[in-house]
Amino acid sequence: MSSSGNPAATREPNASTMIAKVTGQENNSAWIMASWLALLKSDHSADDPVG
Repeated sequence: MSSSGNPAATREPNASTMIAKVTGQENNSAWIMASWLALLKSDHSADDPVG
């Protein structure tokens, strides 16, 4: 039981550290994806006839 609880407790801080490390890269990816989505959306709006 102890060994089972240990990895779980060790995993949480590790996950937080990994997330913190990836946040920098993911921030860039999120910004790029947001830009792409905005471009695609504006493209769609221009192509799509309203009404």
